[in-house]
Amino acid sequence: MLTKDVIAPEQHVSYYLLRKYEDHGLLEQRNRRWIIAESRAALNPIEVGKLVLNYCGNPSILWGLYRKLFHLLKDGSLPVIDVINKRGELPYLQMIWERNVRIEIQSYLEKNGVYLGNSLWNR
Repeated sequence: MLTKDVIAPEQHVSYYLLRKYEDHGLLEQRNRRWIIAESRAALNPIEVGKLVLNYCGNPSILWGLYRKLFHLLKDGSLPVIDVINKRGELPYLQMIWERNVRIEIQSYLEKNGVYLGNSLWNR
């Protein structure tokens, strides 16, 4: 809910959506609380010099990644975080990064227990 309020306050989160995240193994319900069971990322090249990072999970990991890369990038320019909400799919976050930071992104995500694959939904 915190992520929704910060990143996409205008969007509605339904019980049905929470159950879909649970079905994919990303959330877990304990009594009346929902917890993040797993964070996932997909890091794929999209064009020359660029790569796309799709992310679903603990927002503090993503914020830590941004803090780390802010200090590594010479101009301090970080990508905008877009909320991708395609009809019939679960919403997720998407960022377009310069390809030269791929190793730093991969290393940081793996170090923080994020499952890294080609797709967010196939484990």
